[in-house]
Amino acid sequence: KLTGQLFVMDPRQAHTPSPCYACLYPEEGQDEELRCATTGILAPVTGVIGCMQAVEAIKLIACFGQPAIGLLQRYDALSGRWQSSRVTTNNGCPVCR
Repeated sequence: KLTGQLFVMDPRQAHTPSPCYACLYPEEGQDEELRCATTGILAPVTGVIGCMQAVEAIKLIACFGQPAIGLLQRYDALSGRWQSSRVTTNNGCPVCR
């Protein structure tokens, strides 16, 4: 695979609940042919995503900047482009509700 994704959540936010992973992917499991464990992923893509995750974690821990909470970011290594979409909390989510 030549794509990766980044999603930031913060369960500490009581006044504006952050969507959780189950809000993003409510269905259990994933098609076997879509899983990275089955199809593999180009190593540098994991490096790019890992670096971005580290930056977002530092912003959360150090309380500076504006963490990308609730924003799903997808990286396409083939084109070098990022796409973002806002994820909202699922009112019926069994995890964060």
